[in-house]
Amino acid sequence: MSNKEIFTVLKAAFETGFTRPLEWRRKQIEGIHDLVQKNADELISIAVQDEYQNRAEILLELSLILQSAKEEVTQLIRCGKPSFSAFRLSDYHTKQTSRSYPAGIVAIKSHSAYPYSSLLLPMITTIAAGNISVLITGSPAVYKLLSSLLPRFLDHSAFFMVDVNNPVPEFSTTISPAIMGITVLSAGSLHLHDVVSSPSSPSLMYIHGSGEISCAAKTLVRAKLAFNGQASLAPSLVFVDLSVYSAFCFAVRDALASHVSKSGGKQLKEPANGIGMSGMRLFSDGPIRIFELVNGEPSLAAVGRPEVLLAPVSSPDTVVDYIRQWAPLSAFYIYAKEPFLSYTTDDVDSAVTVCNDLPLEMLAYPFVDYNLRENLSHPQKIIVSPRWSTYVPTENRALTLDRAIRSSTITRLDEGDGTRWDFFDRVKLVFTGVKYLSYVTILGTGFFVYRRLVK
Repeated sequence: MSNKEIFTVLKAAFETGFTRPLEWRRKQIEGIHDLVQKNADELISIAVQDEYQNRAEILLELSLILQSAKEEVTQLIRCGKPSFSAFRLSDYHTKQTSRSYPAGIVAIKSHSAYPYSSLLLPMITTIAAGNISVLITGSPAVYKLLSSLLPRFLDHSAFFMVDVNNPVPEFSTTISPAIMGITVLSAGSLHLHDVVSSPSSPSLMYIHGSGEISCAAKTLVRAKLAFNGQASLAPSLVFVDLSVYSAFCFAVRDALASHVSKSGGKQLKEPANGIGMSGMRLFSDGPIRIFELVNGEPSLAAVGRPEVLLAPVSSPDTVVDYIRQWAPLSAFYIYAKEPFLSYTTDDVDSAVTVCNDLPLEMLAYPFVDYNLRENLSHPQKIIVSPRWSTYVPTENRALTLDRAIRSSTITRLDEGDGTRWDFFDRVKLVFTGVKYLSYVTILGTGFFVYRRLVK
């Protein structure tokens, strides 16, 4: 069967509605959980055949898949219980329920640095939303393994794995990793939409003089080396207070030397792709290429994903001013103590802010879309009215609405009416009050003087 015929069959299968029951979704996610748990050793052995893969990172990917499966199953069980919200307007009642309507067929294209989490984690979310998954991997070994395991644990109609030897042209031009909605046209051709990929907004780090310098240097090096330097939330630009800049540079060198001694000088698979720029000086050329900003303004365009730019700054205010150029950030990491911690984070617009840490768990998922479920389905409200209220005379409803408006109350605290006046309007009001008070005082004084004189 050709790829066009397969996608036509997938479309017809989805339109039958077999993916919508919550029980079916739950069973598929439980199947993914069992697949990973019962075949963990085989999954790891296949992944580490790539010399650039790390056993500990593969274990982290698999543990996150299991955790996500548990959370989604719990959520589906909760959604399966009847839930109503009632809306009342005087004597008229309606009941409303909400459900998510699935998008249809969703393609998931994996990344070589994340052989399992870039494929199975979004697959769990896709199935939980009631969709069919199309899986695309560039690794023949991973394709062969998953092609044999998935049919043993999942409904055959829940997924389709694209053969690495027979790729679909529409997917070849897309970036990796990516999550794409698929519309199957009448001729069998595909239209891709709602693409979710790695975040385009940057992730930054700031080391204040009060922070733990050695810890910050170690976590930075670990994060940039993790997942072959492709972690989307690893910081590419690091601001460091001038007071501790030299100490931080020494700590970074120590962390790099420690990695080289443990790994035997192993380099990253992906080559450094930064272009550099004037005003930048090469700090380290391996295993991570690190630049220092000597003069000028920091530029993220000159730094590739496996690289880092160190920028000395004079104060937290300087950091906040720079960050506003790139806001909102995907992630912001800060090493500092109070009161500088709160002072800086209050003015930073980021999807996530992490204080005094950079956990590897955040880096193990290449997609950073916190509303992924909403992209894979859309909400649908169902409103049920009582039979007797299907028709209400307009005159009666008008009287009811009028009474409801006039009797409406709200519980409030005694904090004023919440309006704000312009500063100059308030000054004008005070000046006017003082002026009239002066007039009254002068008139009153004149009146009492007059009464005293006429006596």
